[in-house]
Amino acid sequence: MEKRKDYLIGKYLKPSPKGTWTGRDSDPFQGPMYYHQKIIQISDLSQIGNGDIVLIGYACDEGVRRNNGRVGAFNGPFHVKNMLAKCALPQSSMHNIYDLGNIICENDSLEEVQELLSLLTSEVISKGAFPINIGGGHDIAFGTGLGFMDANQIIGVKKLGIINFDAHFDLRNGNIQGNSGTPFFQLYEKFEEHKIDFNYLVLGIQDEGNTKNLFDTAHQLSAQYIKDEDFKTFKISEIQLQIDMFISQVESIYISIDMDVISAAFAPAVSAANPLGCHPDLILNCLIPILKSGKVKTVDIAELNPTYDIDFITAKLAARIISKICSAKDN
Repeated sequence: MEKRKDYLIGKYLKPSPKGTWTGRDSDPFQGPMYYHQKIIQISDLSQIGNGDIVLIGYACDEGVRRNNGRVGAFNGPFHVKNMLAKCALPQSSMHNIYDLGNIICENDSLEEVQELLSLLTSEVISKGAFPINIGGGHDIAFGTGLGFMDANQIIGVKKLGIINFDAHFDLRNGNIQGNSGTPFFQLYEKFEEHKIDFNYLVLGIQDEGNTKNLFDTAHQLSAQYIKDEDFKTFKISEIQLQIDMFISQVESIYISIDMDVISAAFAPAVSAANPLGCHPDLILNCLIPILKSGKVKTVDIAELNPTYDIDFITAKLAARIISKICSAKDN
C-alpha cells in the first residue's frame, strides 16, 4: 500500500503554485495575522499531528466532463487557496494549518486521483488531524468519503454519517463510469461491502435537479433529505432538529459542501448555477453546530468553477466557509 501511495503521490501530487499564499503583511511583532502567514506548505504528512488542519487541493473536473457538465472546476482549489490566503486569521488561531498541495488530474486519471485522495484523507484522519479537501468536481466526495471510511475502520468505528449540502443527491447508479453525479452511490456500495450502515443526509435537494429514479434510489437507501423549499433560514429550528437527530445516531461524520446548493446571487461560479439556492448564512448556521458536535472528521468543498466567477466572489465565499471551519475547530 505504501508503494502504491508513493507512486500516486509522485505522479499526481504537486505543491501549490508560487504566489498562492501571498497577501498583505502585518506587524512582525504581532505574529501571523493572515492565513498566508500561518500556512505551512509541506510535501508529505510526516510532521502533522493531533489537532492540525491539512488543506488538500483536488484539481479535477474529469468527473464533471463525464457527467456532461460545464468544465472548469479543475481550477477551483487554486482560486480558493489564493482567496483564503488574504483572509484574516480567527482571533483564537491555535492549530497548525498545513497545505499539502494539489492533486492534479491529468487526462482520464479520475479513478487514480480519487484513490490518492482517499489514501491521504485516511492518513490525515488516522494521525488525529483534520483534512479539508478543496475541489474540483463533486467526484471529490468518493475520494474523501472512502478515506473517511478507511480511517474509521482502522479505529473500529462503524456508525458513520455523511451530511451533504447539495441541490443534488449524486446517487446515480447503474453500469456507468464514475463521475460527479455518482460519488455517494459509490460510497454506499463501499459501505455495504464493508458491512457499514449508509447514513446519508442531504440538505437543499431540488425537485428540478433530481429525477424520479434518483428519489427512488434515495428512498431505497434510506437516505434522509430536506428539500430546497424547506431548507430556508426561517425554518432553521426545524432543520437543526433533524440535523441533531442525525448526529445523535452516528459516531463519526464527513461533511461535503457542494457550492451549487447556494443561490447563484452569491455563488455564480459553480458547475451548475442555482437560481433558487439558499443563502450562505444558512449553510454556516447549520455547519457550525455540526462541527461543534466533535464528531466531524473531514470536510470537502466541491464544484467551484472559476471560469464563471465575478470579481472572485464565489472563491471568496468558499474561502470564508473554510475560514469559519478553521475557527470552529479552534473553539
